[in-house]
Amino acid sequence: MRYELPGYPVTRAVPRSLFGVMPEAWRLIRLKFVMPRVSVGIVITPSKYYVDDGVPAIRSLNVKNGKLVDDELVFFSEEDNQRLAKTSIFRGDVVIVRTGQTGACAVVDDRFDGANCIDLIIVRRSPHIRSEFLRYFLSSAEASAEIAIKSNGAIQQHFNITLVRELSLLLPEIEEQDTIISFLDKETEKIDCLISARQAQIVCLEEQRTAVIHRAVTKGLGPHPALRPCAVKWLDNIPEQWDLTRVRNLLRPGKDGIRIGPFGSSLRSEFIRTEGYKVYGQENIIGHDFELGNRYIDETKYAELREYALRPGDVLVTMMGSIGRCMVVPSGIADGIMDSHLIRIGVDDRKIDPHYLALLIEAAPYVAANIAFESKGSIMDGLNSAIIKQLFILLPKLHEQRSILKHVESEVAKLEILRSKYQREIDLLGEYRSSLISHAVTGKINVRRRAVTAQVEGVGAL
Repeated sequence: MRYELPGYPVTRAVPRSLFGVMPEAWRLIRLKFVMPRVSVGIVITPSKYYVDDGVPAIRSLNVKNGKLVDDELVFFSEEDNQRLAKTSIFRGDVVIVRTGQTGACAVVDDRFDGANCIDLIIVRRSPHIRSEFLRYFLSSAEASAEIAIKSNGAIQQHFNITLVRELSLLLPEIEEQDTIISFLDKETEKIDCLISARQAQIVCLEEQRTAVIHRAVTKGLGPHPALRPCAVKWLDNIPEQWDLTRVRNLLRPGKDGIRIGPFGSSLRSEFIRTEGYKVYGQENIIGHDFELGNRYIDETKYAELREYALRPGDVLVTMMGSIGRCMVVPSGIADGIMDSHLIRIGVDDRKIDPHYLALLIEAAPYVAANIAFESKGSIMDGLNSAIIKQLFILLPKLHEQRSILKHVESEVAKLEILRSKYQREIDLLGEYRSSLISHAVTGKINVRRRAVTAQVEGVGAL
């Protein structure tokens, strides 16, 4: 990353600080001296005040990308809002997230003037510092570093009033604050537009990926396949030579066919060791790879749970949370034990390639439609072995399955190259945005002297 940025003609050193140097005319000051009114929103059982409609109450999830959003708003009654006047927020106040995305903040706009506030730090509007300047400052690397240092170098998980009041900042005069705010508003808007454009392109690539897979596993690879009608309501005409069957007809016999990991007391925390036989859970399935974890059981416990051991070629499916993520067990992790959040499908590989089944379950829209149909259209909170067994599968011959897998792998790899390129550009733009903000609010660049030009290596024109 390269910059061509004008600096201030006269600066002075700032000993024992994170700022290094500062413009001669700026002041080094703690926040409490320019914004003395700092408080916190309702912390204890705010839900008891919730009503269906009334005065909005802002929570941490309403603070996104430096702005307040009205997603999933909760409301207080007018009477409760008046009783809780100390936690009301007004136009120009700054609200700061205390937990989670610690330090994320937003300036209260007209929409939420007079609203209430839940578990956020409230910094009241002050005539000495623009609220937008403070918002930008809290986005700077220097502010984040000071928070970490004052929490003994750890990541601060719980922002508090004392820490906010003691934050150091470099403060220009109000007129210059306005200039910096105007500059950053314009420049960050440009950057955000570029980021949004790239994000939209990534969404398009994901749609292309889905379309490539769906076309391959429902119509094959030929341009004009011979088709026949299908009796299944959610399926269109299907290739004439393909079979339509259920997963249950492709399983290994008996317990080797399909199992859910052990529930209840079998894998309580006291059985977990730091070495021995590996325990795999849904957190270990990252994409199509198997992420090694750190949970193990000893030989005695393994002997008790051996029926849940993984075998090469098993298809693992996550059944809770982000359901339907799949992978095929490689030979290197055979004999590991799966936990209760995984379904192990052992297929007859004379009929179906395990990788083909994994592709169908994880990526094909028609399988998602199948799952919804089998569950009578309800929203799935989780999969179970009964649903998996009932899934309809369009089944070409083995050699055609492998041709489809090869084709999909090739086409998806091309899309992944583009997706990675766009994501890298998004990351670079985000780094440039953060650096630009830090430089502006700490006086490393002088936005009054002339327009700032910058070039981010690797980011092409859109």
